[in-house]
Amino acid sequence: MDILRQHKGVFSADFDSGRKSIALRYDPELVNLHTVQRLASEAGAQLADHYDRCEFRLAGGSCASCGHNLEHRLSEIPGATNINVNFAVGRLALEYQSNGAGVLEAVQEKVRPGS
Repeated sequence: MDILRQHKGVFSADFDSGRKSIALRYDPELVNLHTVQRLASEAGAQLADHYDRCEFRLAGGSCASCGHNLEHRLSEIPGATNINVNFAVGRLALEYQSNGAGVLEAVQEKVRPGS
């Protein structure tokens, strides 16, 4: 995001991991839309380099409330983001910071029955 914030005419740049979007505030008198789009694209590529995605198969859960509770517990793990639990298809998907040492181990610990 620094590449965006450092450019003359860009006031703010914030990444929303849940929506996978970048919110920009800029002055069109100082920087044109084409340049902003190019910078945002470059920043998006940089962000993609810092996140990984994984999926786990789940068994034993059935209710939406249980899925929501598990998502909440997993969101407390530093580095974990974009968490989706779907017991109907038996899947847990999440994105996490590539340098997030121990994220996957922490996820496995919280998913274990009785934890």
